[in-house]
Amino acid sequence: LFGIMIMIAFSGAFIGIRSILPIINYFGWSRAMYLSAGLCFFLALAMATVIRDTRDGTKYKMENEQTFFELLKEISVVMTSPQSWLLALFAGLMFIPTTVIAAYGPQVFVSKFQMSQSSTAELTSWLFMGWIVGSPLSGYLSDWLGKRKTVMFGSALFTFLLTSFLVFSTSLTDLNIITLTFLIG
Repeated sequence: LFGIMIMIAFSGAFIGIRSILPIINYFGWSRAMYLSAGLCFFLALAMATVIRDTRDGTKYKMENEQTFFELLKEISVVMTSPQSWLLALFAGLMFIPTTVIAAYGPQVFVSKFQMSQSSTAELTSWLFMGWIVGSPLSGYLSDWLGKRKTVMFGSALFTFLLTSFLVFSTSLTDLNIITLTFLIG
């Protein structure tokens, strides 16, 4: 389920990065951000108006409702587990290439490979498509193998090698960049 949640989240990133560039080109980045914020505000208002907790408007009740202190106890178990901290550190480190490529990739592609801004947004968006496909696939693979650590460290090595190839290559075609960013994702 976690892989599917990641897939849904990155679908928004994939669509967003591809759709915002024409708006930025037409209105400029500052006005595009104001338009984006306004759209999100009205979307939040619409959701608050339309979405209800239950069909008849009554308060939703959970079967085994927890007290606040029971919830704190469960949170403390997670927060005091060294494995939780190592997993969080690993996840944060694995997300660094995504952040760097999404934030700086377009500028690098323009200066290093003489590409247009619009084509770099297209190429960078494939990073998010890689997350969309890779998240459920790696979850399935680790479940099938029964070895999460093997999949995690294999993914880390694969990401390191592909990111290094992307960084140190001197000439790449659009298809090469699409393939690399997709596989890094």
